[in-house]
Amino acid sequence: MKLELRPKKRKQDRDAAKPDLRPFSSVQNRFKCVKYPSQLYRWKKQVEKGGTEIEFQAYVDRKTYQKFEENCGLITHDSDIRKWALQAAREVGYTNSVASSYWIPQFKSRHGIVSRKINRFVTRNYMDDEERKFIESTTFVGEIQEIFLNTPASSVFNTDQSGFNLELHSGRTLAAKGSKVFYSTVQSKNALTHSYTIQPFVSADGKLMSPLFIELQEAGGNFGPRVKQNMFHADNIYVVASKSGKMSSDLFSNWVAEVYAPNVPDFSVLLLDSWGGATEEKIKKGFARRESSQSAGNSEGLHVANPTNGCPGFPYMERRE
Repeated sequence: MKLELRPKKRKQDRDAAKPDLRPFSSVQNRFKCVKYPSQLYRWKKQVEKGGTEIEFQAYVDRKTYQKFEENCGLITHDSDIRKWALQAAREVGYTNSVASSYWIPQFKSRHGIVSRKINRFVTRNYMDDEERKFIESTTFVGEIQEIFLNTPASSVFNTDQSGFNLELHSGRTLAAKGSKVFYSTVQSKNALTHSYTIQPFVSADGKLMSPLFIELQEAGGNFGPRVKQNMFHADNIYVVASKSGKMSSDLFSNWVAEVYAPNVPDFSVLLLDSWGGATEEKIKKGFARRESSQSAGNSEGLHVANPTNGCPGFPYMERRE
């Protein structure tokens, strides 16, 4: 029987519990859920207390987990869970054993709560900034969805860079027990950091665009005469060199001029992440470089959008006919 129905029948239950006032069989005829006389006494106690044992425990569990979520970002221990559980129990007058050494592990198991090492400490301002980023990213997604409604998928592009190491290695190895320091030999320490970078771009209709931009690491930042002579050439790759092998803002401008601009429609939408090197200035510089060399393509037909978390957002640039 539901708890909210019991107060309405409290008097009937009390009277039905007295055999000289009402036979138990008549109570069973009226309330089919009544099976034994002991149920009436038990329900009377539950109504007086305000709930069942299961309902009290569910309330304490729910309120305790709610406090745990509100405390997200602050250091939390078992003692805090015990304190919140006792507070919730006092709110409803629950006097039975709660927040015991057995209940707390069960509570953590039910909600998937485990002990974790703290990776770093941040201020409250950092947490507020994370909330701001979430709001801005949600707004950004909404704006992009509106753009998709008015732009063909073949004119919407996304690009990102990926770095690769010339020499792969594992961060762990087997050693004798008790060893404090262990060294590992490699062919080149410089090859352990990524030594070449690629930057592909793909359209929203799933087409991988060509050519593929590849940046190799060279000591002087340029290919020597012998390297140029023996280098493999293909129409679907565009290869450049740099000292670090990592993408820079100038190389991004080069990517716009030599890879992106010649292979997209007059009007296009380019989605970028928040990398600081992909600035509006470098994009315009890349289109200007392309215009001066082949008089094809211009930045007025490009609509650039990126999330604003981490760097200023790009203004929208659209061609106006």
